[in-house]
This record gives sequence, structure tokens and C-alpha cells, in this order.
Amino acid sequence: MGGVFLIGPQWALQQPSLIDLVETIQYKDISVYKALVESLLNLERFRPFYVISRNLLTKIFQLNLHLYFLYEAILIAITLYLIAQSVKKTHWATIVFLVILFVNPIVIDSFWRLGAGEPLLTIFLLLTVRFYYAKRRSLFVAALILMLLSKETAIFCVLVYIFQFFKKHDMRLLFVTIIFAAIHGLLLVPRIEYAWSLHIHTSMISFSIESAISTLWQYLRIYWPLCIILLFQTGIYLRERTKRNNTKNGLVIALCWMSLLPVALFRHVETYYLLPTYCLLLYSVIVQINKPAAKKSSVILQCTIFIVLNTVILLPKTVERMTFWNNDYKGDVPLIQWFKQNKNNYATIFVVAKAEYTKGLHMLSQSPSPIIQPSVSEFLKARQDSDEKLNSFYQQIEESFRSYPGSTVLITQDSSITDYPRLSICTDSLLVKSYCKWNVYFK
Repeated sequence: MGGVFLIGPQWALQQPSLIDLVETIQYKDISVYKALVESLLNLERFRPFYVISRNLLTKIFQLNLHLYFLYEAILIAITLYLIAQSVKKTHWATIVFLVILFVNPIVIDSFWRLGAGEPLLTIFLLLTVRFYYAKRRSLFVAALILMLLSKETAIFCVLVYIFQFFKKHDMRLLFVTIIFAAIHGLLLVPRIEYAWSLHIHTSMISFSIESAISTLWQYLRIYWPLCIILLFQTGIYLRERTKRNNTKNGLVIALCWMSLLPVALFRHVETYYLLPTYCLLLYSVIVQINKPAAKKSSVILQCTIFIVLNTVILLPKTVERMTFWNNDYKGDVPLIQWFKQNKNNYATIFVVAKAEYTKGLHMLSQSPSPIIQPSVSEFLKARQDSDEKLNSFYQQIEESFRSYPGSTVLITQDSSITDYPRLSICTDSLLVKSYCKWNVYFK
């Protein structure tokens, strides 16, 4: 029920967005084996398990958005369960506390859309922690492998386990973990080289020291309440360690800090990148407040502080992410309907938008379509350059639209063009009356 509650209004959506159409249709007619091979040959990302799961979901769900968000609700429920099971006896108040803490921009940004790799990565990361403490060695290795196959950034968390096994003199698990980490690292080398050469924003290593510091500062500026909780949990662990108290939070705290490292290595600031760190942080909080020696008054005070820092202070950001994702889905629906009805009425349709949107329109027009300009490859090439060159590319498209001799239209999110008739394509969304994501200009 917690998963369904947290998915909320997205459950009512019936039409996939343009980006979802692109990511779904590409898996619709290819086999699982071909999808696996393509993921292994993909030089931008290394996420074989994610690709296989998306391929299977596409074959089962087709374009049924209700089923996709039911799947997202199940992922939320599994994540909540794994965090709650960090203690032997889970009280109902713990579940309520977790659901309240899950009303958070990081959770919304991860589960109110399709396609994020972080939910699977987070689940397998939590499973490694669970199986490690349960001393289920075979299951731990299985979860570790699936974690590495879910997203390339998992390699950073594996380094924590290598250090832990070395410290505990667990040579067998140390050897096995090093072997899989080495294989994973070798598979990442050509992808890192490719990303470095093209400065692709989805890579781990396309960064400079200055950009890494700038990225971390942006996260800190927005999510400073979470930093306070992390520092607080780290301080509690260090204090207990000096008193030689038995605590299992050390590994989790180390994983929290290490999972933050790859966040700085991405060029773009994305809220959902923080999901693994956030769930590990909640894991440590649940362990801390459920200690047998914890005083009731102290637990109530800590829970109140955590809710204020995590949910209340970040509520405006949570609402902003809810609004963004609901608008993003609902805003594409009327454009798709308009496009299907009018695509054959014009000699050329120019599009100024992200490459994924352009590819979605190409697919709707039975790609490859000569009526859509420019091509997806031109968009992708322009995106690899600087923001200045991308803006210049957009201006070139607008100039082509203005100079084109025949009947044509321009589809864009820009509403500032005044010298041509405009049709604003609008719809009602969750918190916005008559939200207009797209504009169509006629010439």
C-alpha cells in the first residue's frame, strides 16, 4: 500500500510520454538476446540487467502505463521492506515513519517516471547489505553481481566491501569480490575512454575537478538537510566506535559516503542520482532508533528532527518534482494527438527540442520520416558539443523554418516567437490549470 500511495497521481496516467515511447518501442520487437548484446556493445553505458528487465517489461506491458507504474509501486514496496528489515523486529510505527520519509524529492524523481536505473541499483545494494549481515555468502555474491550489472556506478560501492573483507580477513569473499570488480572495471575502461573523448554527460569520468566541486556544491545547496542527517549519523557511529560499542552502522555509513562519489562525476545535476545514498541513510537511521538501549524520548526527538529536515523543509522541492513529472507526461499527450492528426498536412515539420523528443516524433510518423527535420543523428551530434553550440543549432533550425518555401510548421517549447501564428497545445495537470508544454508555429 505504501508503494501505491507514493506513486499517487501517476497511477492515473494513460498515455506514455514521447521519451517513454522511444525507450519502450525500441525494445518492443527485439529479442532478449539481441537487447543483451546491444547493451554489452553500448559504449555509453553498461547496464545489462537493467536493459534485460526493460526489454521483458516492454514485452509484457506493451504501452500500458498503468502496469508500468504498478511495477514502480512494487519497487518502492521492496525498497521500503528492505530498509524496514534492517532490524529483527519491525514495529508498525517504523513503516509509517519510513513512508513519511519517502515523501521526498529524491523518491519522487526516481519513481514518478520510467527509465531510471537507480531503483534497481538501490534494491540490489540493500540486498548486499542484508545478505552480508545475515552471512548468506552465496546470496551476497549473487546480489553483488546483479548490482554491478544494474548500473556502472555500482563499482564504487564494491570498493567498500573489498576494504571490509580485507579488514575482517575474509579472504574467500575478498578474492571473489576483487575478481568481479576487476572484470567490471575492465568492461568500463572502453566506455570511460569513449565518454572522456566525447564529454558525454551520462559517463562516470567526463568531468574536471572544477565541475566536480561545482556539482557537489549544487547538491549541497539544495539537499543540505540530508547532509546534516548524514553527518549526524556519522558522528553517532564514530562516538560508539570510540566507546567500543558493537554497531553494524559502520558499513552502511561507508556505503553512504562512497555512493556520493559518482554523483560528482556526472556533468548534469539529477535528483534521482541520490537514491542509493538516501536509502542507505534511512537504513542507518532505522538501525539507530531501534536499538534496545535507545530511550523513547530520544527516539521521538530524533524521528521528529528527521521528519522536519527530510520531509518538511524539502516539501517545496518535493512538490516541484511532482509537478514537473506530472506535467512532463500530461504535456506530451495533446501534442501526440495533434501530430497523429496533422502530420500529413505539411511538407516539413521542424522540431526544436531534445533529441529524444525528436526521435519520438520520428517513430510516430513511421520512422525514418522525411517530413521531420532535422534528423535524430544531427540532434545527437549537436548535444555532444557545448551548450552554446546546441543553442546555435536550435537557432539554425528556426532559420530553416523561416526560409523554407513550402507549407511547414515548427514544434517547440519556446513561446517567445511572435512573428508567426501560434497554437499552444495545453492540458490540465496535477497542480497546473491549462499547462502548455508545446507550441506549434505555422508558416
